[in-house]
Amino acid sequence: MKGSFPVTQAFDAAASRYEQYAGPQAHAAGRLAARLAERALPEAPRILEIGCGTGLLTRHLVRLYPQATILATDRALSMLHEARANLSGHDRLGFAAMDGERLAVGGGFDLITANLAWQWFSDPMQAAMACRARLNPGGWLALSTLGEGNFAEWRALCAAQGLAHGLRDYPSSAAWRHHFPADLAITEERLPTAHPSALAFLRALRAIGAQAPATGHRPVSAGTLRRLLRGQGSGFVATYHLVYLLGRPSAEGLGQVEVG
Repeated sequence: MKGSFPVTQAFDAAASRYEQYAGPQAHAAGRLAARLAERALPEAPRILEIGCGTGLLTRHLVRLYPQATILATDRALSMLHEARANLSGHDRLGFAAMDGERLAVGGGFDLITANLAWQWFSDPMQAAMACRARLNPGGWLALSTLGEGNFAEWRALCAAQGLAHGLRDYPSSAAWRHHFPADLAITEERLPTAHPSALAFLRALRAIGAQAPATGHRPVSAGTLRRLLRGQGSGFVATYHLVYLLGRPSAEGLGQVEVG
């Protein structure tokens, strides 16, 4: 997958310290799990988790579905190592190295889910369609991802200086509804995160491996970055635009949605 190597390497390097800085990711995992808790799954469902990271969402899954058979996957081997260590002792939980855009599994899942992984995909819509084909009839697709307004403050700061922000482009909610018009209930959330400075914000992204820029973006020089950050003073708020997608997509694209 184009661009996957730098992203994978960044997350591999960040795995051991990831959870020290992954407050927004843990928040999104909890919100996604709360939505899942209100939905009906079989007593012993088969679950595929894509981009499990260190297991923030996986912990909710084993709690919600104690009889489930869960396959947690990630393409970053160090993340999988951390997840195994964090979730040892669960007999029905397996781990596998897998690219979420090139699923090396067949069908038969009652739930396919991912927490803040989809925004790294080169074609998120096609990835969702591939998951749809692997669901059992009545199976659920449940995702959290980032929306087009993510980190609006950083975008504005760069725009004021005439610089490219370097952030990836994320599908809008309208785009999701266009591709899955009857399939997915979509809810959005703005989650402000406070940092001591804009530089601290950038360092926090690097600490969780989320610093990989948009394809084709050329990072600015250290001098230009210093000029960008000069005069910002203390305190910088960066707002996560979180998008939650939940539904029962059918193979024909005429799935059922439960709003909430």
